[in-house]
Amino acid sequence: MRQAMTSGFGNVSGAAADTYAAVMGRAVSSSTNATYMFSVVPTNGTFNTLRIWLGTAPGVDKQWDVSLYVNGSPFLTVTITGTDTIGVSTGSKAVSAGDVVMLHATATGSPSNSTVRCSIYFDGDTAGESILMGSCAGSAISTTVTRYNSVSGGIGSPATEVDTYQVIPTPGTIKKLYVKFDVDPGASPDAYTTTFRKNGGSTSLAVTIVANDTAGNDTASGHDVAVAAGDLVSLMFEPVDTPTVAVRPGWGMVFVSDTNGESLLLGGTIVDLVTSAVRYTELPSQGGSWSSSAGSVISKLNACTLTKWYVDLTGSPMNNDANADKYTFAVALDGTETAITCTIADGGTGNTKGNDTAHTADVTDGQIIGLKVTPASTPTTRDARWGLVCYISPVSTYNESLTLAVTADLSRTGILSAINALILAVVSGQDQAGGMTLEEALTLAIASGQGQAGGISFEEAVSLSISAISVQSASTEMSAGLSLGITADQGSGNVAEMDATIALSLAAAIFQSESIEGAPQTYNELVTIAAKMGMSRSAVGTLQEAITLATSEGVGLTSQAVMVNALILQIVSSMDGAFSVFVITTGNRLQFVFRKRKDHFTQ
Repeated sequence: MRQAMTSGFGNVSGAAADTYAAVMGRAVSSSTNATYMFSVVPTNGTFNTLRIWLGTAPGVDKQWDVSLYVNGSPFLTVTITGTDTIGVSTGSKAVSAGDVVMLHATATGSPSNSTVRCSIYFDGDTAGESILMGSCAGSAISTTVTRYNSVSGGIGSPATEVDTYQVIPTPGTIKKLYVKFDVDPGASPDAYTTTFRKNGGSTSLAVTIVANDTAGNDTASGHDVAVAAGDLVSLMFEPVDTPTVAVRPGWGMVFVSDTNGESLLLGGTIVDLVTSAVRYTELPSQGGSWSSSAGSVISKLNACTLTKWYVDLTGSPMNNDANADKYTFAVALDGTETAITCTIADGGTGNTKGNDTAHTADVTDGQIIGLKVTPASTPTTRDARWGLVCYISPVSTYNESLTLAVTADLSRTGILSAINALILAVVSGQDQAGGMTLEEALTLAIASGQGQAGGISFEEAVSLSISAISVQSASTEMSAGLSLGITADQGSGNVAEMDATIALSLAAAIFQSESIEGAPQTYNELVTIAAKMGMSRSAVGTLQEAITLATSEGVGLTSQAVMVNALILQIVSSMDGAFSVFVITTGNRLQFVFRKRKDHFTQ
């Protein structure tokens, strides 16, 4: 699934050396020391669409180059020159669990000093997985005292845990903790243990890195931690056997929301809330200060939808006036308050939490996201921490599409079959490597208990296919030049045009036709037939191989090499003349007749 991240370098000098910033975190924190800003990717995926915004144009013959650094090498470089202030890299960079990432900015020609703000997308390879990453921001872990840090972004590793709390805004699971140090902890048995904490208690998700090593992880499924909306989370760093070397850690962990498409924007501040005036701060931040100007907030974000807003105070706002002392927390876009707000009023000493799960706000590329806090009736001074969901509608994988198809009743007439499952899969554009073979798709349909009562007639199958999927041109007349309804040149010259998904439907309808051998087949019988026709890995190859072959043969829609072509090719190459087809046209009326040749396989 896709998630949007925000970060930045703050105000960078055009005369400075190379500057580094975290990929996920505050937009105002950077360093000339790379070891202060690195984080660790906790799962395989791809970074893409790196957008950069400058506060001040570089100037004539001057430029800024900003890159995603992966294991010390630059990728997705964005170059901004002259009078420009915005740039984007449309490329992508695949990463693996354990890779070290950060952002890097370098100046050429002494450009004007400028704020540098960044946003990037991460697409996890595993459905539902998003990531949380952080760094120590230059603060080394004590060799003698336990320290804490926030799970997202990171601050200077304080000794007080409550200063690092962030709020989970939606239920899900935290897992796959990865940690890396900038240096070796010392000599064995010197070590440090990093533990994920929930509501002030340690969990089983922990990593111990012993001297002579600098990296470790905990990916054990038994250590996954369920979290609920409103939970307070943090990281704990404990020295073991009094290490001789203080280390600076970077980390990453996976979050899987109970709702696919949700990732997290977390933050908090150890700077007291202002009790007498409106104040603003960076929303995805930890330890940031408050400003009287909305214009001081500079975090920008790629397009997404914000929702599920949770806020937690270190104590009740109650001061003197019953139910009047309160703070109102609002998500702001470009300095303007959105509908996402929550108010925490005194109401008693235990009233410290608030949320808004009813409203959403759509972010367009480059909008500034911030937090606006409005006090009323001079509440008690408190600190705050928060969490917000970033939602991007997920794209289903082939397996997900197929599962959905066989679970739902996709037929208008209440007939659910593998045909419908395959239609949904192919029209969703599922052409990823490693997809199912046709045999596997049919097997899944059988396992789901579909079609055990028998087949449908050929006429019903054709009618259903045509009524469900439109032909490319309503005025196009289909001709007898179609061989098997799928092998003709679809779309060139005077040959009839037919949507490739309809062609697939027609071919697959053969396997359920009462017109073949005079009786309907069960799915078990159909799989036997399919196997005799060579529809298996051993005979035709995997879908990925079929896609390559389909492309070279020009099967399906012109220049289109998607899974539908692979499936068509599997069917066509397997039939090997086993069927003849006759297409009769009378006005707009179509009649397809498939006839099985008796000299081929038997049922």
